Amino acid sequence: MTNCVLTHRRIGDDGVPVWDHEVARAGVFEGACLCKGHLARLREVIAGTPEAICWMREQLEPAAGFDGDGSKQANKAGSKMPISAAAVDSADETIGLLFSWAQLAAEELRTNPPDMTGTWKILASRWATDGTMQVQGIRSGMLHVVDRVTRWLLNRLDEIIRFPWIEEMVAEIVSQRETALARWPYTDRVRHVPTIECEGCGKRTVVIYPPSTPPMYEVVPVLDEYGEPTYLVEPVGFGMQGPAKVRRYTDGRPAVATERLLIQSMPVLVQCSDINCGEVVPESKWGTLRRLSFMGTRIR
Repeated sequence: MTNCVLTHRRIGDDGVPVWDHEVARAGVFEGACLCKGHLARLREVIAGTPEAICWMREQLEPAAGFDGDGSKQANKAGSKMPISAAAVDSADETIGLLFSWAQLAAEELRTNPPDMTGTWKILASRWATDGTMQVQGIRSGMLHVVDRVTRWLLNRLDEIIRFPWIEEMVAEIVSQRETALARWPYTDRVRHVPTIECEGCGKRTVVIYPPSTPPMYEVVPVLDEYGEPTYLVEPVGFGMQGPAKVRRYTDGRPAVATERLLIQSMPVLVQCSDINCGEVVPESKWGTLRRLSFMGTRIR
């Protein structure tokens, strides 16, 4: 079985923590290059990407040359903007990293990469001669694109951690995130769910990394086979005959049938509180477990 390619913490003879490869940790499954703990950490960082990007894009700092109230300081250059876009640039860097690794994974897996509609791109490098482009950021109001690539990676993580470049991917993504959140820290939103025990080890409860925003929907008209709007009709009373009448608003306009389309839903990550266990609760199962826990049932 392949050992984890990342370093692990051990306590040396002098009691000082040491990070090296001497502590052999087997991969989470046959052929995997990461152990349970490092897989759980990578999953946590990827799942938290949409929230981290939302947070960073909200952090606009006063630029050098301006006081906190926006007034220009004396003897300072006044040509700079009153805000610093460093946090937004960091968010764009996070997005670019995520998409670049997703693109590489798609090539290795020989599958389609996540839909990149709503992103903006630049040349992969100044020396690129084949026109290769890479994602640099997202357009305004297109956060659901980040949710899309996040889910794409999470759904394929068990396959991705088989590739030898996973060590570089973990180092780059985790390092960039830790650097960004060290500069713009936010309150840890992770919480324990004491009524639901881990099905993997049975010794620990699960923790949930909830989304920072609720799902977003778009209401669109229901169209018929000819592309025309479908109208709501009044039900015909029992025992009555005659054609159904179109339901109308108070101003006389016909009521159009509509449906809600999901356009953004941040991923929910639920996993064992012990990262060395690494057991994950699928989103499809999480709703059921949560309802049972609200009923006072302790779930194992």
